[in-house]
Amino acid sequence: MNVTELKNKLEELKSKRNIFHSEADFQHSFALILKNNDSIVRLEKPFYSNKKIKKIELDIFLKNKNENIGIELKYKTRKISNNKEIKIQNEKYRLSEQGAQNLGRYDFFKDVERLQQLKDEKKIEKGYVVFLTNDPSYWKGAKKGSLSEKFCIKENRVINENRELSWPENTSEKSISKTRTGSIIIKKELHLNWKKYSSPKEIELLGSKKFKYLLSEI
Repeated sequence: MNVTELKNKLEELKSKRNIFHSEADFQHSFALILKNNDSIVRLEKPFYSNKKIKKIELDIFLKNKNENIGIELKYKTRKISNNKEIKIQNEKYRLSEQGAQNLGRYDFFKDVERLQQLKDEKKIEKGYVVFLTNDPSYWKGAKKGSLSEKFCIKENRVINENRELSWPENTSEKSISKTRTGSIIIKKELHLNWKKYSSPKEIELLGSKKFKYLLSEI
């Protein structure tokens, strides 16, 4: 499966679900689209290692023909109404205001690092990260001088191979959490390009009406 085929699968998913309740909902729905008679799909499949990341639970593991493919997903939301449910495709939704964009940006690259490790250990042949959000601050970019400036995932950013990404010096654990203190090295050049996912007509007059996704091959 290549990037184009994965984009087509996202288009197929969009025709059925243009919005999701949660990251787990997105994960499960996408796994159903990926499954066919010739493939095996597992959610949260664990892999173990003695290297930097000792245990990795892949959001989606896809065994397709002779390929082992790892897919990591993120779903970050802003609220779409004033804490009221709205009906979309005959189903009620109430999205939360997640915030914490600094951590969301870091977590994107942490997913990249996890997939890099699995490829290095030959546990997968291909890896993909999918980041779906209706929060424009992700595709517009982190502000200059902000805590997560180096972890910016704005539209058209190119990250050179073997680039080290890290927090500013003297960043306190309290502001980023103990599990996110390390730097991350990007081994393969990444081109970050956002694509439109959906703009449900039911929320066109409300805030955060547009959903976009970022898809990167690792």
